[in-house]
This record gives sequence, C-alpha cells and structure tokens, in this order.
Amino acid sequence: MLKNLFPIALFSFIYIFTPCFNVNITSAQVINYYVSPNGNDNNPGTFEKPFKSIKKACEMVMPGGTVYLRGGIYNENITIKSSGSEQKGYITITNYPGENPILDGSGLTVPNEYTGMIFIENKSFIRISGLEIRNYKTSAVDPVPVGIHIRGSANNIEIKNNKIHNIETAAKDNRVGNAHCIAVYGTASIPAKKITIEGNEIYNCKLGSSEALAVNGNVEDFQIINNYIHDNDNIGIAVIGWENTSYTDDQARNGIIAGNTVSFISSYGNPAYGKEYCAGGIYSDGARDVIIERNRVYNCDIGIEVASEHKGKSTSNISVLNNILYNNNLTGIAFGGYDKNRGSTINCKFINNTLYNNDTKRTGCGEVLMQFSTNGNIFCNNILYSGNQNLFISNVYKENNGNIFDYNIYYSVGGAASSEWIWKNEYIQSFDKYRSITGNDKHSKFVDPQFIDLSSDLPDFHIKEGSSAINAGDPANCAEYDFDGNKRNSYQGVDCGAYEFSPVPVKNKTYTLAGYIKCNVETKYPEINKGIKVEIVQTGDYTYTDSNGYFQLPNVPYNDKGYSIKISKQTYLTRYINDMIVDKDVVIGSKAAPVILLPGDINMDGALTIDDIGLISQKLNAVSSDLSYSQVMDLNFDSVINLEDIMIIARNYGKKISDYPKILD
Repeated sequence: MLKNLFPIALFSFIYIFTPCFNVNITSAQVINYYVSPNGNDNNPGTFEKPFKSIKKACEMVMPGGTVYLRGGIYNENITIKSSGSEQKGYITITNYPGENPILDGSGLTVPNEYTGMIFIENKSFIRISGLEIRNYKTSAVDPVPVGIHIRGSANNIEIKNNKIHNIETAAKDNRVGNAHCIAVYGTASIPAKKITIEGNEIYNCKLGSSEALAVNGNVEDFQIINNYIHDNDNIGIAVIGWENTSYTDDQARNGIIAGNTVSFISSYGNPAYGKEYCAGGIYSDGARDVIIERNRVYNCDIGIEVASEHKGKSTSNISVLNNILYNNNLTGIAFGGYDKNRGSTINCKFINNTLYNNDTKRTGCGEVLMQFSTNGNIFCNNILYSGNQNLFISNVYKENNGNIFDYNIYYSVGGAASSEWIWKNEYIQSFDKYRSITGNDKHSKFVDPQFIDLSSDLPDFHIKEGSSAINAGDPANCAEYDFDGNKRNSYQGVDCGAYEFSPVPVKNKTYTLAGYIKCNVETKYPEINKGIKVEIVQTGDYTYTDSNGYFQLPNVPYNDKGYSIKISKQTYLTRYINDMIVDKDVVIGSKAAPVILLPGDINMDGALTIDDIGLISQKLNAVSSDLSYSQVMDLNFDSVINLEDIMIIARNYGKKISDYPKILD
C-alpha cells in the first residue's frame, strides 16, 4: 500500500513546490507555423489547421521558428517584417518536406517602389529555401520585378535550393526596363553582409538591362555557390560597384563565386541589346576582392568578364581560378572597360583556367579579350584550346601595360604557325612571332593538352596521363586547389588548366549529371520534351528538361555504389535508371539517341492498361475549348482527345516500369 501511495505523494510535492524553483518552460518554446492553399487565416497555423496566406505566418513567426509551406500555388508577395537572431536562431520559410510550394506572380501588379515576390530589407537571420518562384512580370518601364530582393543593411541571409523562373520585364524601351531573379542591394551606410545564395536554379527570365543574380553596392562577405543559372537573356551572375547604390563603400567585395554552372546566357534578341552578344555568364563590374573559382560556364556570350563600366573607377583584386569556359559566343575571358569611356581592371589574377572553343561566332575576340585600361594583371597556368578561328588573345589597346602572361598552354588544330594574336592593335601570326614581339609567355608551350573527351555533350577537360600540361605551371602563381578539390602539389610542380592530374577519382567532390530525354510521341508540338522531371532518389535533388529534352543537374556528390535516377512526367510511364555510378561527370542519352519515356500511364499506376484507355475514353472527342477537355490526356497535343490518343497507349499496351531496358553509365 505504501508503494502505491509514493507516486501520488511525489507528484503532490512537485506540484506544490515547483513555483519556488521559478522554472520558465514557455519562454524557450519555439513555435512553427504551417501554410496551405486550402487553409484559413483564422486558423491557428498548425499542421492540422494551417493558415492560408504566407503573409499571416510571417506576421506570427518568431526568431528560431519555421514557416512550412505545403505544396500548391500561392498568388501573393511576401515582405519579411521580423528578424531572427544569433541567440534564438533564424526565421526560416521553407517547403514542407517532399512538397513543392509555388509562389506565382501571375496577375500581380509590380509596383514602382522597391519590392519583390519575397522582399527582405534591413532584416537579419532569415533563411528562404525549397520554394519555386515564377511568373512575376511587368509591361511597364519603371517597375522592376524581382524574385527575391534583399536590400539595405540585411545580414545573415540564406537563400538556398529555390527554383526561380519566368521573371520578366516586357517594357517596350528595355534599356530602361529591368528585372532580377535574385538581387542584393547594399544601400545603407552599414554593409549588407554574410549573404549566402546557394543551390538555386534560375532560368527562362527576361531581364532587360539587368542581371539574373546581382550583388550591388555596399555588400561584403557574400557567397554565391553551387547555383545553376541558364537560359536567360542577360548576365547570369554580377557583382557590381560604383553605381551610386550606396553613399559609402559602394563596391561589392570580399565575396566568393564558386561551383556554379552557368549556360545559355545571351543578350542576342533581348530588346535592350538587339543583335549584340554581350551577356557574361559571370561578371565583375567594379567589384573588388572577389574570388571566382571552380565555375563551369558555357554557351554564353562571354564566359567571365572582369571590368568596370564607370570611367575613373576600377575593378580590382579579382581572382579567377580553376574555371572551365567553353563554347561561348564572344570570348572565354574578357577584362578591361569595353571602350575608352569606361573604367579599368587592375591587379587581378586569371590562373589555372581551362578555355576551349570560345568565340564561336567568330567575332574577332578570340579566347581572351583584353579591353581598355588593363594594368598589373596576371594570366598564368591556363589552358587555351582555340576553335577554328585560331585567335587566342585580342588586345587592341596600346594603353594596356604591366600585364603578365606566362606558363600557359596554347593549342589549336591549325598548329602554332597558323595561330593568331592581336597585341596592342598589331596582328601577329604564329606562336613564335607572338612571343618574340610581345615578350609574353616565355615559359609557355604550344602543345595539345590531351583532354579526356571533347566529343561528349558534357566535355571532360581532365588531362590524360602524359599530358604536356602536367607540371607545366608556375608554382608561385597557382590556385591552391583544383576544380575537383584536389590540393595542388606546388613542391613538385603544378599542372596547367582547371584540373590537376589525378589517376583516381576524387571522393570528396561533386560532379554533373546531364542528358537527353524524349517523350515517345509523334507530334508537332515543339514543347513536348519540356518539363520532364529528373530526380536523384537518394538525395531528392531534381531538375526539369528544356524543350530539347536536355537536363543538367550539377553538384551531384561522388557515389561509387550507384544512384537511382527517377524520370517522370504526368501521364507517362515513370522510368528508373538504377546503379548509376557517379565518379565523373555523367551524361545519359544523347541528342541523337535520347532516353525514351513512354506515354499513356494516365492514372500513374506504373503500367499501361485498360484502365488508362478507359480514362481517355471518358473524354473522347473533347476539344480544347470544351470544359471536359484535359490537356494531359491529349497525348499528341493536337487539341482533341480522340482515337489517336488511345492508339498511342495501344502501341505499348501492357508495358510496366520494369519493362524499360536497363541503361548503363
């Protein structure tokens, strides 16, 4: 009996005397909130009873708290009005795990004042992740649509793993019209700092005179890392100074731009530029003390440009290291002001980069374009492999002085005697004459660097064993690590180019997964191969194909055990590619022989059966103007659901997910 009474007595003691110990439980409690398109702002914001608007949740959340957005479409702007703190933690706005919330700007008016789909001004300890932001557009001249806009003295801001697309200015006078996908403007006397922009995908934007991702003005200590930026009509990444963004320290500075993939960036056809090819993949315009390293930039107008657009001002101490730049329209690397009314590029380093087949439009800019007022810059340990134009360096300005070129590897199929150079506006043919006349490149070589593979859609610029680029660099001017993260051995000599030779894969690095997918449907619809989801099952990372069926997923971790790749699209039979070893850049399929996806799995049950035909039969003869019409059942996109759609299923009737042939890496 006494044993039974003991717990009761103990509970009574705790209940009576606990107030004496002054225990405060509620003050340490962190409350998370949930939002759903099907919620109600009169709800308490719990998982079971979520809010409807993100705005409501942002008004409620406190430091350390998280706002979870359930999947679906939110047609609203967000202004962050509270800060997190170092002591209590970040305020986080993120997707609910496994779901895809979409902030859609369709129908929203872009105002003249500073704003964005997400707007953060003078706030700190804010994290935005896992969101899709799209369709924020204007046809007016003055308003500037921005996907995520950070302004003032904001600090400790993280923008991670978001997809931002179709942000557009459609103003008639696009030299005035501007748009950004992500913009950081340091406008205050106190710098914006500790800004991280990581793992985002930015694409299909019409930017007018502006940039997809811009860091401008009084901003320091920033990181722009591992983003995938593609298919935009102006500059991919820009760090900017001297634009009167701030009255003090008006230069973006002390930042890192690393591990990004930037592709298909061109101003050609942008109304702001007409038929000019002038958009850089990565652009330092008046910034200082920035490291640009381990980026892959291809099929842009300019690979990397380091310049200053403002007369009497400079961009300085920019280190361009271990980048891979290829197939760009105008040039691989450009530095200096683009005419005599611009500023200068001084004390910058261009080291251990790999340049291949740039100036594809044969503009006369070559692999490297030296523009106005370049002084005290170092260009060493690079590999320049020219295309058919054979032009390596174009330098038309006699004012350029004190620039060091040495320990580089040059090569073109045309040979050293046919190689072309322009130095201080003098045309020179042959490598030997170039060295003799200019005094440049005393220790450089004209020799095939022996890349692993130039034929792939994703070329492999590692160098083969026995390459003349091995130990051909200058240890006194070398990047500490290479593109793969290998430490360069400066005691034994360093290699030229972005990769230090290594006979075995590197386990602590990431690679790129790319390829071509085709929807197996005969149709005249040009976008049929767009929007196929390609996902790594183990990591949850995913991307979508473009209209050519091409996809690219960068920053995939090394895996010698093999990933499972899921390929899916609504009403198509999902396909898995298993045991995909990633110990190098991997391409699945090709433009000529893409990976096939079979149509007709209407109910998405993993098989093409009579049930799928039955679902289409219910919509038979519906045309696109009918309420009963369903576009996903119109398999050949001819605007009518008919027997042709049923026959598309019948051709592969009975097929299951397991019937797809295996694909080897």
